[in-house]
Amino acid sequence: MLDDYELRDILYLILFQGRPIAYVALNYAISIGSMFGFLCEKNGNVAVANRIYETLLYNLFISEESQKSGIYGMSM
Repeated sequence: MLDDYELRDILYLILFQGRPIAYVALNYAISIGSMFGFLCEKNGNVAVANRIYETLLYNLFISEESQKSGIYGMSM
């Protein structure tokens, strides 16, 4: 889903670290995220467009992290 790693990094920083990232429409990752509706501009910064995407993206990142951890492999 998020093959563009720069977009993935931006979403991760916003969701898990709360970092403000300036909204620059000419930035490739930001424009792709806006085009697909994941991102929007809020007070000059990039923001996740809505709660549904926010929840889905949280779940995606948490799922990926849990699969990478050693504990995930031990439960099988």
